[in-house]
Amino acid sequence: MSFYESVARKGLNSVYDPLIIQAAQQYGVEVALIKGIISKESSWNPTVASSSSYGLMQLNAAYFHNPDGSPILDPASNIEIGTSLISSQIQKRASIEVALAGYNAGTSRSDEDLQTRISQNVLGVGSYVQDVLAYRQWFLANDPASGGTSPPSDGGIVEITDSDIKWIAGVVVLVGIFWVLMRR
Repeated sequence: MSFYESVARKGLNSVYDPLIIQAAQQYGVEVALIKGIISKESSWNPTVASSSSYGLMQLNAAYFHNPDGSPILDPASNIEIGTSLISSQIQKRASIEVALAGYNAGTSRSDEDLQTRISQNVLGVGSYVQDVLAYRQWFLANDPASGGTSPPSDGGIVEITDSDIKWIAGVVVLVGIFWVLMRR
């Protein structure tokens, strides 16, 4: 599995949240699922491209492109088209897992073929589905836009209170006294 919290954190309060929320509402798809797909597909890089796909949601270049044949890298368009695509997969598939496999492996494949690809991890489809679902769960738990609560934005820094400082100072004084007494 390839879940990276550092990638998921890029989706917290992202500049794309308004676009994702709008697309989620328009197509009836969870914000957390869209963010999970973006995390897995592009690691939140809007200009990333492979030989066959591009953008935040890695749209297939053979089917989705501008009239001049150039890739649809505009985040608003890329997110809307990708969300529309996963929405149609969710509506026609037996499960969210099969819908994600269809998004990844090809929308024209049968449920049976996609289920086989998941269970046998053909071309990494099973891993893809697991990864997107892991990101989705993380966003559901941690992302306010997805209904979760934010993890500490301070990177996990511990807050020290006045009483903590007094206790630490007391320990330092005692160690100092002990050191002086030991030198005699």
